[in-house]
Amino acid sequence: MTAKKISLAEISTHIAGRLEGSPEIRITGLAELHLAQQGDLSFLISDADLSAAEQTKASAVLLPASLPPVSLPMIRVKDVSEAINTALELFAQPRQDPVGIHPQALVASDAVLAHDVSVGPYSVVESGSSIGAGSILQARCSVGRGCVIGEHCHLRQGVVVADGCRIGCGVMLGENVVIGSEGFGYRTRDGCHRQVPHLGAVRIGDDVEIGAGSCVARAKFGFTVIGDDTKIDSLVYIAHNVRVGEHCLIAAQAGIAGSARLGQRVVFGGQVGVRDHVAVGDGVTAGARTAIHHDVPAGSIVLGVPALERRQALREQAALRRLPELVSKVKKLQQRLDELESAADHS
Repeated sequence: MTAKKISLAEISTHIAGRLEGSPEIRITGLAELHLAQQGDLSFLISDADLSAAEQTKASAVLLPASLPPVSLPMIRVKDVSEAINTALELFAQPRQDPVGIHPQALVASDAVLAHDVSVGPYSVVESGSSIGAGSILQARCSVGRGCVIGEHCHLRQGVVVADGCRIGCGVMLGENVVIGSEGFGYRTRDGCHRQVPHLGAVRIGDDVEIGAGSCVARAKFGFTVIGDDTKIDSLVYIAHNVRVGEHCLIAAQAGIAGSARLGQRVVFGGQVGVRDHVAVGDGVTAGARTAIHHDVPAGSIVLGVPALERRQALREQAALRRLPELVSKVKKLQQRLDELESAADHS
């Protein structure tokens, strides 16, 4: 893939920065100061980066308006992190998949595909399914019977959408995502575990993104639901009959047990766990590795195992760090008490 060459003037305009240097310099990408080469745009965050900026091989740098100038062409911005993210949009080169059905794909005769859908090699679309305009199925995707996939969706390599699942518009499913796998539900009879049938499906809203290797299980009945604009990281498991609200952010290795409910704009750090049938209110934030065992009111910030309100969790963590010192003091007090009791017995 040929690298884009974008002028500093165009970059500066795109990120609403103030250019100090030649507007004609061509940039081919972004890199950190110590890794940057000729043609790269790098960045400074604080005064600590000034010395590294004088040694970098970058062609230009981004820096906050408050920092002193450096010897390279510069674009001054209010927020460097935001400017980096915006600049990256200029260099992103969307994958161009050929429109149409690859000769090595299998599409059922009664499946309905819009005219500009792309179906890659070894992909399968089963009977009764439909795929909307502009959607892309890369290699080795599997769409089961009776599925609905909306417009402008992107299913990367190895995605599985099981029977009866419904995917909205503008959805991105990362490599090896599974939508509609059998839920984990068993009844124990005569000492043996018997699987409970899961006859429902999964419904995913518009503009949802789900990262590589994540799994959303089908419902026992009805739907497991992911709301509009929710973004789910890689290696996340969402169990049967869970309902995730709109605009949520769920980081890697989180696990949400059956029939849990998440409100809107919920944010989970990595490895957050949620017990079954728990309700998490709108706007809740849970720090990494938090274990949510009970309902959480809207707007709360929780940490720890089990989940506690942030200030309480931090107080307990601070107290725990002092525990060795407190144990030592208690031992000394106990020793002193023993000495006093012994002296009293001999008086």
